[in-house]
Amino acid sequence: MSAQTTWMEDPYPGKETLLVQVGWDLAGSLLASYQDRLQTWLELRRFNGGSSSLVLKESGKAWQDRLPLPTFLKDGGFIVESDRTGHRHLYRYDKKGKLLRAITAGTWEVRELHGVDEKLKRVYFSGTENNPAGLDSYSADLDGTLPTD
Repeated sequence: MSAQTTWMEDPYPGKETLLVQVGWDLAGSLLASYQDRLQTWLELRRFNGGSSSLVLKESGKAWQDRLPLPTFLKDGGFIVESDRTGHRHLYRYDKKGKLLRAITAGTWEVRELHGVDEKLKRVYFSGTENNPAGLDSYSADLDGTLPTD
């Protein structure tokens, strides 16, 4: 059995872009995050065969930090971390990449997404809601119900 190499398209031929991370979704499709040279936008693309489609794009006037790859759900939807409000929070998207809702919000930071229990419809994470210098563990409903310790 011989291996076959598949070359992926360059979504930005001739432009200075950064490939900042790669990974896989639950279906085994390649994911790649790109940024422009000034890092004013961050884009997540899904590759099928050699071509890609846009999954998500974050942009702004200030530097866009490289974010963790999404956490994919069995229904094809996903959860992403974003700094779009000036504070890092969790957002739920459907399988087509449409924003459904914010899971967390406020003038505090989500520091790490630990996992999702799809049966209980809960997401588990660490954050600074109770203490900006500390780190507490929380869970919240996937529908955006307020976090609990």
